[in-house]
Amino acid sequence: MFQAKNSVAKIAKQVPWAREYTSMKEVTNIRIEPTGKAVLVTGCDSGFGYMTSVELNKLGFFVFATFLDSNGDGAKKLLKEATYAKRIVNIQMNVTSQSEISLAYEKVLTLLNSSSEPNELFAIINNAGIALTSPIEWAKENSLDPYDSHIDVNTFGMIRVTRKFLPLVRKSKGRIVNLSSIVARSNVSGINPYSVSKAAAAKFTEGLQEELAPFGVTVCDINPWFFKTPLLNPRNIIRSAVKRFQESSDEVKNAYGRDAVRKIVKGTVNLVSDPNIVIQHPEQVVDTLIDAVTSAEPDAVYRVISPGLRPIFWVLNDFLPWELVIYLRRLLHTLRDYKKVDIGEYEDMITDIN
Repeated sequence: MFQAKNSVAKIAKQVPWAREYTSMKEVTNIRIEPTGKAVLVTGCDSGFGYMTSVELNKLGFFVFATFLDSNGDGAKKLLKEATYAKRIVNIQMNVTSQSEISLAYEKVLTLLNSSSEPNELFAIINNAGIALTSPIEWAKENSLDPYDSHIDVNTFGMIRVTRKFLPLVRKSKGRIVNLSSIVARSNVSGINPYSVSKAAAAKFTEGLQEELAPFGVTVCDINPWFFKTPLLNPRNIIRSAVKRFQESSDEVKNAYGRDAVRKIVKGTVNLVSDPNIVIQHPEQVVDTLIDAVTSAEPDAVYRVISPGLRPIFWVLNDFLPWELVIYLRRLLHTLRDYKKVDIGEYEDMITDIN
């Protein structure tokens, strides 16, 4: 282990708001020795899960990388990119499938029991997630979609995996690292299904922090802002919204109109293409996940957000009256509508609407 404490770190550990809003780089101190330790990472097909698996493997951890498609391009690429090919195993595991989770558990248990390394499952990183958009009424009759799909993956998927693998982490006195989101605390217009699922994930994580503390298990909540990853593919998001609009009743279509679809297209393109909104370096989240796994004194909550936005969220969430927060958010949304956004690439998707 090595130590690099500083005065900022000491303050951050003692004062809750400082701990939450101080840069992760400033509070990193003592590191965990990776030898013999395995980490299970969900959602490794791309994005944070993929990148984190590469970095953990490079540091010397044994990585159980789980995939929605273990035969897909992401899984094949990960094995090629791994620094230590013998310390990474790809596993098929859709977090919405209890049977696949159980099979994955048996594979992990077999490997732990049959080899000298790894000899313990030290951490779980619950990263798998989806992010789509559409108003609540855009759905088939009596359907809860996309709320149910988001909760099934982003919330229940996290719970399923945690419950199944927890005995192994409890035995190692390791840690559970859950990705919720900044929007779990402060919603953003148009992504309510995602925000609801992440808010539930954050509360699940908060509860585990107290529940598992007596067993020596550390639980961390990672709250990223929007980062440039395949999760924010605009065409996929827009296609999903258009599909749900098409499946809606005639009454709903008439009430919202095609202009509402155009507004969602514009809002999506604006969100994912503006570097002032979407942070272009997902490595910041990967660094945070690595810190949560490797630090001997990880934070309970990490808010991964640009320094300019951090105090804004702090003030909005903790100091201003809620009525004023709602007013300011609506004002920002109105101003956003006046912004010119090129959606020509997606006009065909709007034109095809019945």
